[in-house]
Amino acid sequence: MGEVNRMNNQTIYKSEAGRTEVRATYDALLAKWPVPSTQFTVATRLGDTFVLQCGNYGRSPVLLLHGSSSNSAMWAAYAGEWSKTHCVYCIDIPGEPGKSAEKQYPLNGDSYVNWLDEVICGLGLATVALVGISLGGWMSAAYAIRHSQRVSKLVLLSPSGIGKQKASFMLKAIPLLLLGEKGKEKIARSLYGNKSISKESMQYITFISKHFKPRTGKIPLFSDEQLRQLTMPLLCIAGERDVMLNSAQTAERVHALLPNADMRVISGAGHVLVNVANDVAVFLNDAAPCKK
Repeated sequence: MGEVNRMNNQTIYKSEAGRTEVRATYDALLAKWPVPSTQFTVATRLGDTFVLQCGNYGRSPVLLLHGSSSNSAMWAAYAGEWSKTHCVYCIDIPGEPGKSAEKQYPLNGDSYVNWLDEVICGLGLATVALVGISLGGWMSAAYAIRHSQRVSKLVLLSPSGIGKQKASFMLKAIPLLLLGEKGKEKIARSLYGNKSISKESMQYITFISKHFKPRTGKIPLFSDEQLRQLTMPLLCIAGERDVMLNSAQTAERVHALLPNADMRVISGAGHVLVNVANDVAVFLNDAAPCKK
């Protein structure tokens, strides 16, 4: 209980001015959303949860969960494509630099699984396809393990919780942070596998790192028994050059424990995956997805 209270009371921003700036920048990005959208909140026990919905309400629902130190703005390049065939819900995770409640909760309990269930129920969805990246991938998998009957399909992009986190990333990142903006830019490039990044993306990544205090604890690994519960159609994509997670171990465990899953490791790709929107769209639209 002490750990929960400690995390609940922490301030996730380095200053109130920084919080205001992050929110204002986020609003500006949402105003540029590529397709018509609706914004609203769903009440949960973890506080109000921000939702951006786009696509036709009559189509199959897809719920998107972003990664750590991020928010739903990261889905802008994907949502336009996926909303052509689905009703897309972009969800801001509580405790991250979005527009949901700003309290963080431990990951080694039921808080976020129960939260996501409240969100899905609050949206009036009986079943849903889940797409999660990094921390959002961990939350999506954790939910699907507990509530498999409610998850029609599962897409995990650079998911935490399957392959181990790389301690070497933090060892390299700490001295780079001392270099200010140039160091933060170098960290951002490493997350993309040292591929080119748009100026706007680079600015927003470094802007959040300037004002937001990210989680520092390890994300729990799923046991073999837990992963075997993921019996729904599953697509997992990882980057060969992921500096944060052991992609080879992710692939090894998925192949061993989930033989019917579609597991892909993209050569030269980093933790942040680009150009996967079409692959995910094909999987979501396939009536009977199967392993290649």
